Amino acid sequence: MDFDRRKISVAQKLLAIEEEEIIEQVEHLLSAQEKVSVTDDQKQMLDEALNSLEGDGRRLHEHVVKETNERYSKD
Repeated sequence: MDFDRRKISVAQKLLAIEEEEIIEQVEHLLSAQEKVSVTDDQKQMLDEALNSLEGDGRRLHEHVVKETNERYSKD
């Protein structure tokens, strides 16, 4: 997918977001002055999340947070 199509795809996903918290996080990222660094594991998780959005739809943020906490908690 070329760069312009990717930007349009991201904009469409952003317009579909209903959660205020996610919009605030996007605003924060866009206003950040410094470059954000992401680990390879984080990149993989982000890729999986984006692929699931493109696949069969969305999952509630609360469900993702709960699942992530259960899977990666330091117990």
